[in-house]
Amino acid sequence: MSVANLDADILHYSGPLDFQVYTEYISENKYNLILRNLKETSGWKENIRVLVHYKDINKTEVFTFLPTEKQEQRKTIDTLFPLKQQAAIKPIPTYKTPKPYHLERISRSKFNSLFDAKLVTLPENMFAVGLIGNWAYIYNETYKEYHMIELTIKHILLVAVTEDLYRKFYFVICAHDGYLESHYLSETGRNKPKVIGEDEYKGKMRVLMDKENEYPVFHKDEYVLGMAIQNKVDKAIAVPDRYYFYLNHHNQYRSIHGGIPFASKINKMVFGGRREYGPKYNFINDRKTELNLRQYFHSPAVNKENVVAPDWIERHEMLKYKYVIDMDGNTSTWDATAWKLNSNSVILKVESCWRQWFYDGYLPWIHYVPVANDMSDLQEKYKWCEEHQEECEKIIENAKKLFQEVYLYQNVVNRTIRTLHTISNCTPFAEIDNRRFYFMSQGKLLQNVIYPVNYFPNMNRLNAIKYMSNKIRDQDILVLLNGDLIDFNGFTPEKLYTIWKSFDKKIVFGAERNLWPWDIECYRQQLINLTPAGTNHHFMQSGFFVAEAGEMRKILDECQVEDFSKVIDQAYFTKIMLMDRYSITLDYFSKIVFNAYRYSYEEIRQKYFTDIMFIHLNGGRFNFG
Repeated sequence: MSVANLDADILHYSGPLDFQVYTEYISENKYNLILRNLKETSGWKENIRVLVHYKDINKTEVFTFLPTEKQEQRKTIDTLFPLKQQAAIKPIPTYKTPKPYHLERISRSKFNSLFDAKLVTLPENMFAVGLIGNWAYIYNETYKEYHMIELTIKHILLVAVTEDLYRKFYFVICAHDGYLESHYLSETGRNKPKVIGEDEYKGKMRVLMDKENEYPVFHKDEYVLGMAIQNKVDKAIAVPDRYYFYLNHHNQYRSIHGGIPFASKINKMVFGGRREYGPKYNFINDRKTELNLRQYFHSPAVNKENVVAPDWIERHEMLKYKYVIDMDGNTSTWDATAWKLNSNSVILKVESCWRQWFYDGYLPWIHYVPVANDMSDLQEKYKWCEEHQEECEKIIENAKKLFQEVYLYQNVVNRTIRTLHTISNCTPFAEIDNRRFYFMSQGKLLQNVIYPVNYFPNMNRLNAIKYMSNKIRDQDILVLLNGDLIDFNGFTPEKLYTIWKSFDKKIVFGAERNLWPWDIECYRQQLINLTPAGTNHHFMQSGFFVAEAGEMRKILDECQVEDFSKVIDQAYFTKIMLMDRYSITLDYFSKIVFNAYRYSYEEIRQKYFTDIMFIHLNGGRFNFG
């Protein structure tokens, strides 16, 4: 068990290490305070102080952990007041040892040759970055803005290499504070792709779109990463900003609240920020003013009763106030958001057209009190806070928990992994024995599938298979599902892996009674002769397979055709199987998948009561109720 009625975290530390601080409940008046190095399995070489805030009595204590060679230190603490229990806190695993990579600057033509990115000339504030094994490649026209995005790029590459995510992938990222700056927020959303011309942005700094329903397409996969992204822009994903890395995961903010109770703070709103920061485009509805948000706030247009907003105010002074106003500068407030979340004050967040990477979980009335973009309701929200102090305390606690969650480095790593899966259209559904498993399909599945499926609705099947097998690692497993004609039937990843391994082949296709297409009719008897006794499923059904990616890629590389989009995959793979050069077999006895073509309704229905994991309704879907 851990202790419920105290907060504990490192104090005044801004170094490169990352620590977990947690407690173990011993008795009503005794607990263990534990400091654990997460970055390394060794200890630390300087004194590390930990601030403990006893919430019930509003008292703080500081404990010093001396240098040590051990990864973890603990202190047993006695108290004169009762401690409360809560669920035990598990130690966070030590981070993986970072793996090195090499970074090389290359031309656009070479980048396209390596990654088939179909990349056009990028504006100067955008970079294309690719990775093959542990060799990274980067393209930009001038590299003038590289310093603005260098740390975020290095983080993404470090995660990809250390986690061994892919055989090959690439991404495009914006170096400026926000992607699509100098644009008002689209009322309808930017959901219509505009393909950019080959040299349309040559010699230009940033993107400028004419129509507010369009987003720019610079490369084949369309996605653009940014440290802040505008709301309602398709194919744009936010990633951690450079200040998260400048400030070593915001270590210095982990006890910034100092244990100062909310109730004892000054009941005023406070704002600190340079008024010259920000463009006029951060207004959501007003497109006439030439002021930016901060200049507008300081103007007579905003009622500043109950507001403290000097030209300059130190952060430790702002912590004395109950309510802290958060207002965009150039884009999102980045590290200012971080310290405010952990300030023990209520965030009054001015409505923004920008998003950071964690905003899906950063919610109004849960983590902050929302204020209108033009701040017309600022006094109304102040009054609400004054009249709802208990709710304010809950909002503060939620904000502090969010701070601990979103800025924990392992959670940032996990978020980065999910982002890379999204932009690569390669999200695994399981990992077993260092093999990642990927579902892929050309159509939506009708039944409720709890596993991620990578869809390729606009791509020929062979091209989709080539796309996936080129990206993922040799040992990873592709499972092809034929659109909405596959039903899951007691499937588990572990069961699939066990049965697939039992075939002792790298690629297992579904099998069926029917030979198709007609141009392979000449192979009928040869295929029947290959079929083991006891089954009449003689023929390949290429709409389902379980395949090791390396073997599949080897086939597609060695048995190339002029245009895969004009090839019927069933004929292609049947001929390759008959060559007997590759590790291929069929699921003749329906151990993994049953193909229902030319079976009766009752015969098919009975299969749902067996342990076959997939029912392939190749002859059409019935209602089996």
